[in-house]
Amino acid sequence: MYRSRDRFQEHQDKDPLDRWLVSYADYVTLMFALFVVLYSLAIAKEEKFKTISSTLSQVFEKPVKPETGVKGDDVLTDNQPRSDYQKFGSSLETPTGPEIMADATEQPVLKQPEYGNPLVSLQEQLTQSLANLIEEGVAKVENDEDWLTIQLNSGLLFPSGSGVQTSSASVLLAEIVTILNQTNNIVRVRGYTDNQPMSNEIYASNWELSMARATAILRDLQRLGVRPERLAAEGYGEFAPFADNATAQGRAENRKVVIAISKFAARPLHAANSVSEVTTMQQAAEILQAPAQTDDGTIKVIRLPHGGIKITSAADAEVDATKKNNGNN
Repeated sequence: MYRSRDRFQEHQDKDPLDRWLVSYADYVTLMFALFVVLYSLAIAKEEKFKTISSTLSQVFEKPVKPETGVKGDDVLTDNQPRSDYQKFGSSLETPTGPEIMADATEQPVLKQPEYGNPLVSLQEQLTQSLANLIEEGVAKVENDEDWLTIQLNSGLLFPSGSGVQTSSASVLLAEIVTILNQTNNIVRVRGYTDNQPMSNEIYASNWELSMARATAILRDLQRLGVRPERLAAEGYGEFAPFADNATAQGRAENRKVVIAISKFAARPLHAANSVSEVTTMQQAAEILQAPAQTDDGTIKVIRLPHGGIKITSAADAEVDATKKNNGNN
């Protein structure tokens, strides 16, 4: 009895170094079972996908067999093939536009806008002419390829809140006109103001003030020799600022008049008038050259002593001649 108890005590005193193998073996077994299950699921999905894809391909690639039943009525009530009009609609109809004449070989040509003098050369001349004002910061000359703008501070041209030019304005504009008169470009005079409210007996708002200033400069340019068909005035008031109106410097920069020179040339008025005059003269010449018709045509052209013409019927002409003869008798 004492011996067995000693053996048990001896067995309990040994270190349990191999017990972790049991847990490790269980873990490995579980992991193996997990991967086996995952692999089996993957194989099952792949086989199912192959089955579905093969079935769909057979369905769509299978030729449709013609039905052997009795053929019913078509959608068209007359069971006739569609006509060309039903297929293509009104595209086969005869066009109803103006008739094309055999002799009409000349097509009307739209006049393209003509270019004026190059803006680059004008910019160089104006920059040189206004060099002192540009250095003082009261004038700018800028070119954006479409317009060459001459920005002039309103203090150079007008008193505060007024649309009447100062004496120095004409001197400054005369220098600009010497260059403008060498060109035929379109000119736009634009007026700008700050956002300070304007309301008096003459100008109800800044719009009226800006337009009055632009018009005053326009009239002075015309007086100095710029053709009026080249000119136009624009007033923007306070709604096209160049700087922030929150500061006095910004408001001063916004009060200006801009003379904008376009890259396009203005068409002279006499060109359009000459066309109408030539047409009228040609029509009059054709009437005068037309032989006087007999009683069958009933039309006769009579030259008047003062140079005019009278178009009347032959019967009226005979009546007038009879009255004239009776009067002389």
